[in-house]
Amino acid sequence: MPDVYISRAGMETKRLDEKFTQTELSTLKDDLVKVEQASQMKDDRIRHLEESMRLLQQNLDAVTQALSLKPTIPEIETALRRKSSQTK
Repeated sequence: MPDVYISRAGMETKRLDEKFTQTELSTLKDDLVKVEQASQMKDDRIRHLEESMRLLQQNLDAVTQALSLKPTIPEIETALRRKSSQTK
């Protein structure tokens, strides 16, 4: 009779171990999903920042090129008005 009792006690321990393992595994999976989402968000932000930097560099190159022509202030204002009216 004690053998049966010990056997059942072992089964309960096994069930507890399985439940604990499943809970641990579930927690790890949740953590992994959170890390993957955070990584994706960071990748998206990096891509956005890289695009912003590229556009900024293009604009800076255009300004540098324009300034190398040494335009006067009235010429710059005229060009800006013309550009503004074209985009509307």
